[in-house]
This record gives sequence, C-alpha cells and structure tokens, in this order.
Amino acid sequence: MSDMKLILENWSNYSKAQKLAENPQYIHEFLGVSPVLLESDSNEYYRQILEQQELYEGMLDSIKKFIGKQVSGQLTPIKNLARVIGQSIKDTTGEAAKKFITLIQTQVINPIFKEITNVLKKLKLDTISKFISDKIFTPINNIQGLFKKVFATTTAAVLLYQAYQYAKPFITGIKGLAGKALDDAKGKLVEKFQEFVKGGAANAVKTAAQASGFDTWLKATAGAIVGGIPLVADALEPATTRYFKVKKTAGPNVQKKGQTAAQKKKAMRKAAKKARRRE
Repeated sequence: MSDMKLILENWSNYSKAQKLAENPQYIHEFLGVSPVLLESDSNEYYRQILEQQELYEGMLDSIKKFIGKQVSGQLTPIKNLARVIGQSIKDTTGEAAKKFITLIQTQVINPIFKEITNVLKKLKLDTISKFISDKIFTPINNIQGLFKKVFATTTAAVLLYQAYQYAKPFITGIKGLAGKALDDAKGKLVEKFQEFVKGGAANAVKTAAQASGFDTWLKATAGAIVGGIPLVADALEPATTRYFKVKKTAGPNVQKKGQTAAQKKKAMRKAAKKARRRE
C-alpha cells in the first residue's frame, strides 16, 4: 500500500511539474530553472521545477503569516515592506517583480552608490567602489529567477545603505586632512569598507536568494548589518512607499485613454449627423 502511495505521489508530482512546464517563461525567468536541463536531464529539470515551485509557494505563505502576526490596523515600515514584496512576487508574469527591483535600484541603490563613488573618487579610492560592486552587486547577476532576485536586490540595497552609514563619519573626518594624516585616514576607511563587506555582505546576497521564508530572509539580512530589522525597513522605505503609488498611476491613464476613445466616437457621430443635415 505504501509503495502504491509513493508511486501515485511521484506521478502526481511529475504531472504537476509537466503542467507547470507548459509555461516556459514562468519556469525559466520567474522560477529560474535552466532550460538546458530539459535536453540534458529531463528528470532533473522536472525535479527542480517542483523544488523551486515549493520554495516560491512557501515564501508567499510565509509573507502572509508574517503580515498576519503584525499589529492589526497599523501599517508599520516593516509590515509595508512585507506587503510590497508579497505583491511584487505574487504576479507570476514577473512584471511586478521587475517594477520593484527597478524602484530599489533607482530610489535606493543608485543614489547611494553615486554619492559613495563621488566621495571615493575625490579621495582617489576608486578601488573601494569596485570592491563594493564586486561583493554586493555582482552576485545578483548570477542569481536565476525573478522572485529570488527581489530578495537578493533588497538585501544588496540594505547592505549598501549600511555601508554608507557606517563609513559616513570617516568620510566626513577626512575632509581638511593632508599628508600622512590623510593617508592614514584613507587607510582606515578602506579597512572599514573591507571589514564590513567581508564580515556579512560577502554571502548575504546569495543567502537572501536561497531563503526559504520571509522570516529567514529578514533575520539573515538584519544579521548582516548593524541596526537590525528597523534599519532594513528604513533603508528600503524610499522604494516601498513609492511602489503602490507607481502601480496606481496606471489606472487613471488607462481610464483616460478609454474616455478619449469615447469622445472621439462621439465627435465622429456628431460630424456624421451634421453631414446628413447638409445633404
């Protein structure tokens, strides 16, 4: 009986994987399962589909539970973060995930990285900018699957935010120094950046992409920085507060286009009516 149950379960899982595989864009882009496997090892291909699907469903469930545990009626920064991430990965077309990733890049990562690189360039410490890029940003490019990239990108943004907050006093203290004093201060700044990135940032982005639940991701990201969970929410707030505003802007535009079309039809009817009168 147990053997038959196992056979049925395996068949059910295989059928589920085949059904999911009917949408290759979802499998390859959203879940991150390599299409090459389908040709080289179809069993492994379907196994990975099921594995990634379970990971994705588990993440959605964990976000729902996390939000449910928060104080009812209060939209705290961390609750809003969970809500936004949940909405961004709930859309399996990947468009919402891309939108949130873009917001993180434009509202958090790019402005901070630009400020850091400008200061470091003046101090002739361009190597630190490359170091940050290699350790924080490069790992994101190696991550397959949009829903996992959401978590990796948010973690990268938090790390960059922390790096800047961490180094800001040293950067400010360097101003006005010269000679050996300046060289010593620059050396300490380099050490601080390296210490920070090597300490928790080196593996934090990869860990974020492999998180099995929202709590796991949040604790791992918070554990890699000084400031904990509140800092995670604060760092990402420029993107999270804008997410629903961006989504809402699509509604009125669509409606406006519909009204314009209706107005055009009305104008055409009037013109036709006038033409008949002339006749």
